[in-house]
Amino acid sequence: FGSDEGGKNTDEVDRDENDDTGIPIPLYTYNQGNCPNSGSLGVPCAPSDIGEVCDKYNRSSGSLRSCLLACEPSICCIHDAPESDPPLGLANCNQDENCAQYAPCYIVWWKLSDMVGPATEFMLEQNDDFFDVPSDELVNVIGNQDFFQQLLFHHFDDIEPVLDLLAQSGSIQDTFALPEIWDANSAISGKDPST
Repeated sequence: FGSDEGGKNTDEVDRDENDDTGIPIPLYTYNQGNCPNSGSLGVPCAPSDIGEVCDKYNRSSGSLRSCLLACEPSICCIHDAPESDPPLGLANCNQDENCAQYAPCYIVWWKLSDMVGPATEFMLEQNDDFFDVPSDELVNVIGNQDFFQQLLFHHFDDIEPVLDLLAQSGSIQDTFALPEIWDANSAISGKDPST
């Protein structure tokens, strides 16, 4: 997940107060990249509590809603889509040295890939307190158009044919429901179907 030059850092933390061994255990932390500054491709430093809010088993702080908001700046770290022409802010930043700090976000990216049908049909609900964002509230929770553009369009190497179909249909739901945009052998994929 991103560039993790320098590997891991470890700090010692005390064991649970109920543990009578008194032996500190190492706490894994990810490379701090260029912090306190943004990375070379613009990825900001991750919030200091990202590991807690993205921890499904942290009953006091863990929350998909909080994790999603903390992870939002790192969506460009998780894909390899090129920038479109004209630029739509879809370019990846997966080589940014600050991406490694966002490793706890895997639970968000996994859940946002949990779909029923095309990429617009999210299935966020789960029988668990951590998953506190109903699918129909996702747009309101994020409220960031650039994030959604990357989330939905990072699947495509060539975005132009998809944007053309979107302009024709006028509906992202209808466009993403078209099987040809997901078929690697389709002319729209930009790949030669004869190879």
